[in-house]
Amino acid sequence: MADVLAWGQSWGSYKSHLTKHKQLIISGLDACIRNDEEFGCTADKTSLCTSGDLVDVAFAFASFYLDHGHYSDVRTLYMCIMDHNAGSSDDNISRRYFLNAQEGIAITNMFEGRYPEAEIMCREVL
Repeated sequence: MADVLAWGQSWGSYKSHLTKHKQLIISGLDACIRNDEEFGCTADKTSLCTSGDLVDVAFAFASFYLDHGHYSDVRTLYMCIMDHNAGSSDDNISRRYFLNAQEGIAITNMFEGRYPEAEIMCREVL
């Protein structure tokens, strides 16, 4: 019994440690996005939502936010990606980014319990 109690206490300490790290990571992601909004949206600089490798980073950020319940941040990132890649039907890469972001919003809607909206968006992606 003592072993179980000791394990429970060590798990509580470990869980607290993970929570602190999660908060630090989210703060870092938020700072990256704020910096991108402030400094990355001019004509001579790339933006998180427009430049190839950086769009992949934006998807990674959105995935982390989704895993941790920050749905409005997920939606904001995906909408930014969709806005910057809409209307590029001849560019397969832009179209892929657009559809992946649209699918991401549908998944976010499912996590939030907005099933009718999620279904509509999934059908649009297909």
